[in-house]
Amino acid sequence: MKRNYKHLFFDLDNTLWDFESNALVSLQEVFGKHNLNRFFSDFDHFYQLYTFRNQQLWELYPQGLITRKQLNLERFLYPLSQMGNNDEEFALLLSDDYLEICPTKTNLMPYAIELLDYLKPHYNIHIISNGFSKVQKVKIQTSGIDRYIDNMYLSEAIGFHKPDRRIFEYAVKSSNAKKTESIMIGDNFDADIVGAKNFGMHQVYFHSEKNTELPFEPTYFIQSLEEIRYIL
Repeated sequence: MKRNYKHLFFDLDNTLWDFESNALVSLQEVFGKHNLNRFFSDFDHFYQLYTFRNQQLWELYPQGLITRKQLNLERFLYPLSQMGNNDEEFALLLSDDYLEICPTKTNLMPYAIELLDYLKPHYNIHIISNGFSKVQKVKIQTSGIDRYIDNMYLSEAIGFHKPDRRIFEYAVKSSNAKKTESIMIGDNFDADIVGAKNFGMHQVYFHSEKNTELPFEPTYFIQSLEEIRYIL
């Protein structure tokens, strides 16, 4: 039975915008441009080190334990340092290039455009993201989904990061919405689903595989964006 939702709050990365594939292509370009094979046996060697540290840093950043600058520096400095290179200036150059390249990539999650076409006539569509403001804005513009988005709420500008309930409260109030008429759709259980639940808002957990060890059952679970049509 479909609920009477009016406002849909989407996460961006890996929910609508295909972060994994876009980041991979961008890092390959950075690797080639700066001849990083001077330091690493191949791209995969660099990529494994980068993604390992990047994931750790993105767990720290929303908690306020590191700054944006520290995140951007350390995720490139770490793989270099493992190869004996501790050049911070070079690591920042890699980071700057990556942040220029990555948001211009246009791969979206499967069925994203079809879903937005289906939803737009009936709902107000918003984004709540922990991503960097400048970068996220370029992503929605270059990928062409900006025309579907009514509002974009970014943690860097608001001052609270998901899963802090205050970013959800800010987004709902700023949209002139009610949380009983709103639902959060995202791929990150801790940030999107836990955060929305703590605020008292329904949730759609988008994940490719069922996880039976979740601390609670989200309002809805989907394995493909196409399945949202059965909810909304």
